[in-house]
Amino acid sequence: MPTYNFRCNSCSARFNVQATIREMEEGNAAKFACPSCHSNATKKVFSIGSFLGNVFARETKGCCEGGSCCGGPKQGEKNCCGGSSSSSCCS
Repeated sequence: MPTYNFRCNSCSARFNVQATIREMEEGNAAKFACPSCHSNATKKVFSIGSFLGNVFARETKGCCEGGSCCGGPKQGEKNCCGGSSSSSCCS
């Protein structure tokens, strides 16, 4: 689930919220309220750290956890799930 960074317009606090894309689109005010002053006057801000964290979180999964098999075994070697490299990664 992506993490979004927010800044409160009332008290200037910065905070993070984990939310689905649907929750972001629906804009549930309670979910995105400031944890310090409980104001709903918040604004999403861009953070390169959060962006990179979400990108790398997806890339660190192995093929058995839903990641990819890029750079996987050579022909005839075993893949991470014990199958041969001629079969699909985790089947």
